[in-house]
This record gives sequence, structure tokens and C-alpha cells, in this order.
Amino acid sequence: MLFHIPSSSLYQSDVPDEVNTDSGFACRGSDCMFCKVKEELQWQPKQRPDLKIRSIALNIIERCNMRCHYCFAGKGDYGFDSSMSMETAIRAVDFFTQDQDDLHIVFFGGEPLLRFRLIYDLVHWCIREKSDKRFTFALTTNGLLMDQEKLDFFVQHRFSLRWSWDGPLLQGRQRQLHGTKKQSSAASDVIGSKIRRLSKGLSELRSFCLRATLDHNSLSLAIENILNMICSTDFRVAWSRVSSSDSQLRFSGEDIEQYCHVFEGVVSALLKEKDYPSLLRIRSLQTYVRVFHSGSYHRNFCGAGLEYLSVSTRGRFYLCHRFTEDEEESLGSLEDGFDMKKIKAISRHRMMEDEPCQSCWMREICAGGCFHEHKMGTGHIMTIDPFFCQIQDTEMRQALRVYLEMTVHAPELLE
Repeated sequence: MLFHIPSSSLYQSDVPDEVNTDSGFACRGSDCMFCKVKEELQWQPKQRPDLKIRSIALNIIERCNMRCHYCFAGKGDYGFDSSMSMETAIRAVDFFTQDQDDLHIVFFGGEPLLRFRLIYDLVHWCIREKSDKRFTFALTTNGLLMDQEKLDFFVQHRFSLRWSWDGPLLQGRQRQLHGTKKQSSAASDVIGSKIRRLSKGLSELRSFCLRATLDHNSLSLAIENILNMICSTDFRVAWSRVSSSDSQLRFSGEDIEQYCHVFEGVVSALLKEKDYPSLLRIRSLQTYVRVFHSGSYHRNFCGAGLEYLSVSTRGRFYLCHRFTEDEEESLGSLEDGFDMKKIKAISRHRMMEDEPCQSCWMREICAGGCFHEHKMGTGHIMTIDPFFCQIQDTEMRQALRVYLEMTVHAPELLE
């Protein structure tokens, strides 16, 4: 199989001896396989992405009922401990729908379920006052305040939901309840039992994903913990490392190697059992396998700053939810509109015209990567963090491994 970098497409080769990874290849005229592939794919050069915000994270409360030691928002309050008013929420929806008909709204915090009444009122306001627009809704929550009544509302309005849960072996070690200082198994027991109890409703949501965070102290338990999460539920699972500028939390090179080993170990364990459905419930694998199978390309990674941004409780715009209240990464406000100078710089970065991105095999899918990971690792959003690249390379190579096995053993799942 050949991976065509500009289009992120896989192509089956009948002439493997044409490939020479040391010195490239020489064009063989009318019989050149590579020229035929290029012609068949009909890919177009990447165009510089324009500003078109399709999704916003409404940071409706900068307060949380948990105290996770690795939280990028400090104690969950971003240093402000404030709440968004209904007036600001409405102004944000008006602002981002004035020139378009579709908008995806993510309710974010802190812990957004502390403001469930605002969520309820804003959804109904959108339906009533913006009936000519199309909305989709999402929520990121730690789940402590989730109950059947709230879940029924989210199911009724076709929410996507991301539930932060570090898994049975790690939740009590890493995520403490507000008001406690000691590690507690209670947080894990409460959340784990609640997910099981509400599983029927959770499966009826537009989409649902469990999300775990790994710090460098939890890597030794990570493979067992993640496999437990995957195999004990029917839900999608995602995990990532702690991303922080704090030297006590930041991953070392050795930690990154171990983190990559965790990802490979999870994939290997499931491949050994030929458990392809479970592999496809790993969020990043599912995403990349879909890309390889469909040949989609010219992505914008997460879309931060061009297709997606965060709106703070005060109505200020930020590069993404992780940058809320970071004034260096403010992109404007409801009062002043967009900071187009910063947005143009983001658009240029996504063109990947500079090294190391320009010559990278992952460039059309990664599109320059995660701004927050880069800033935590290097101090600047556009200076590439090599640790991020190492993780990305591992995840994409494992996705290729899974995809190629599935083309042989489970092609029906790819459809």
C-alpha cells in the first residue's frame, strides 16, 4: 500500500519493486505507477482556509465542583470564578448566526451542569427565536450532576456529550471532589455506577464519548485502565496526556515514549483478539481510519481560530476552550468583533509552509497540530512541539495498522 501524502489516500500497488524508500523513484514514462496514481486521485492543492466559525464553546461558568490536579483552568475557575448571563449567551448566538444558517454550540465550563437552567433556556430560545437557523448542541461534563431528567433533555434535543472520566483505576487518584484534598475512590465509584445506570439514555444521544486524561504518574496503569473502559462499555473512548506548562505535570521525553507505548499496547491487545468493533470505538483511531478509507484531506485539525472558538463568560473570543481567559490568545469580543491580524496568522500556519510541517507525511491530516499542546511545550502556539508530533505519528501509524488489517479481516465495518 502506498500513502499519497497530499491527498491522505491509500493506494494498492501491484508493482512493489518500484518503491525505493532510500532514493525515491524514477518516472517510467507511460508505465509509471506513481504518475497514474496522481492522475487518478485528481487532488487539488490546499487553499488557505478562511474564517468561518461553525462551532463555538460557550464557557457558561468558570467554576467547577471537582478539583482535578491537572486541570488547564487552574481550579476550574480560569482565575475569574464567573458565570455567563443569559443576555451574553443570546448575544453570542446572534453574533455567530448573523451571516450563516448553521451553528454548533458546545456548553463548556468549569462544570456546565452547574448552570443547567441556562442551558435549558438557551436551547429553547434558539428553537423559538431562531427557527430559521439550524443548531446542534454538545456538552462537556464531569457527570457528577447528571441525572435522568437532564439526560432526557439532552436526548430530546439530540445533544452530543463528552463525559470526562479517567476510568476505574485512575479516577480516584487524579480527580478529587471539591472540598476534599485526599485521593478518593468515591469519585470513581459514583461516576462509574452513574454511567452504567444511565447507559441506555447515553446510547440514545447524537453521540457520546468517555474521555480520560493520563498524567505521568498513571502511565503504568494506563493500558489496563483503558482496556477496562473500552471493554466494559459500548461507548467511544478517548484519552490524552496532561498538557501543562507546570514542570511538575509536564511530560518528559521518557514519559512520551511510555505514552506512545500505551497507545500501541492497547491497539495490539485488541488486534490480537481481532476485536475490530472495539478498536473503532477509540476516538482517534476511528477518525484516522475514516480519513484513510474515504481519502478525505485538506483538514483543519480541530478548526481552532478559523472554524471554532471559545466565548468567555464576559463575551470575549479565544482560540479554543483551553485558552479561555488567556489574553495572549484572545481573538476579539462580542463588542469589537474579530482580531483579523491574529486570524490571518492562524490561517497562514494551517498552510504548513514552514518546517517541520512542510515536509511531514502527516501534514494534510494534522494541519499544524494543536495550538495548546504547542504553547505548553514551547511557549508559542505556532512553534511546533516535537512531543506532540511524536504522539501524532504513533497514533496515525497505529491507525494505518488497524485499517490495513480491517481491509482484509473486517471490510464490512469500514462501510
